[in-house]
Amino acid sequence: MKKHLRWRWLFVAFATICLGIVGYFALTMPTTMRIAVGPEGGALHRYARAIAEALRESGQTFRFDIVTTANMLESSAALDARRVDLAILRSDELGSKEAQSVAVLQRLSIIVLARKDRNIEKLEDFRGRRIVIVATGGESNKTLVERLTLHFGLGPNDVAITEELQSVAGRGMTAGEYDAIVLVLNVAGERARRIVGTLVERNPQLRFFSFEAAEALAARFAEVQAIEIPAGIFGGAPLRPPEEIDTVALTYELVARASLSREKIATLTRAIMNVRSRLLRDNGREFVVETPPLDQARRFVPHAGVESYVNDEIKTFLETWSDHIWLALFGFSLLGTSVSAMLGWVGIVKAPESQDRIHQLPGILDDLAKAATAEDLRAVEQKIDRVIEIFVRDTATGAYDLDNR
Repeated sequence: MKKHLRWRWLFVAFATICLGIVGYFALTMPTTMRIAVGPEGGALHRYARAIAEALRESGQTFRFDIVTTANMLESSAALDARRVDLAILRSDELGSKEAQSVAVLQRLSIIVLARKDRNIEKLEDFRGRRIVIVATGGESNKTLVERLTLHFGLGPNDVAITEELQSVAGRGMTAGEYDAIVLVLNVAGERARRIVGTLVERNPQLRFFSFEAAEALAARFAEVQAIEIPAGIFGGAPLRPPEEIDTVALTYELVARASLSREKIATLTRAIMNVRSRLLRDNGREFVVETPPLDQARRFVPHAGVESYVNDEIKTFLETWSDHIWLALFGFSLLGTSVSAMLGWVGIVKAPESQDRIHQLPGILDDLAKAATAEDLRAVEQKIDRVIEIFVRDTATGAYDLDNR
């Protein structure tokens, strides 16, 4: 009997260790999330790989499976179709219904430089002028600029807007083919200083144009935000720009499906924020990694998980799942008891002999009361001894669970 119990305890201990190992790996195994970004080889595609590498090298609990798309529209469609969990989209992408912001990755300001000899002092002076937009090699900015100019009453027939590569646009400005040039770039990046420096050096007659109604544009169009560009951000002597200018900016953001859980996105946000210094070291200031503002009307509303992270409301595993764990344990116990009773009822599992013997005790006691001779008493005593013997045996072997009777 003792040998039987020893093997049972060894089995229980081994099973517990195995379950503990499985549970540990299940809890610590990184969560892989699919992220749509494109086109392949573009700056955003490279940055998505940089984020994935930083998460892996720093031992964070998330991994990125990058799904390469042709453009932002394809990334947006993949997110809404639930083929991916995340995507990198620009704030003027108006099609997605699922996208909610996790992190701002890049902020692109609209910089307008106008020729001094064309007498362009205010927005009305652009009527009848020709504007060239420097293509960034990614998404087109022409539609965005046309929407903004239309706000000020400058329609397609009032101003001619074209989009060209930097070299073509620069030559056109030098030759006087255009009256103003529009740049959409990250003012803190090295690329912005290089482009602006080249333009101003080759075209000394250019001056920076400040939007008079940047706040109004941001209030009307959720995809842009008002921003102030400090004097001298582009370097040079004299400073470029010579004084602070007002304009608007759009953003590239890491977005997630709205249906993803608050806990998962909160933990993901924390993991991404933990690798910001690594990303800044390896990629400079071309990109930023910051949480989206919670108190602004914007194109991509912050995911509920981001709000939990910002407000320091991330719950631990036990805080999140403790109620579910206890309910599951109670349910398994109830289920086990029910299954055991059902199996015993249908005869698959044989009830312990002691269970039937105990029910015989009232009859044995009646025989004791009716005993008239010594032989009758001995017969009753033998029956009682047999019941006790069977009860002790079944209790010792575990066949009879004393705690649940």
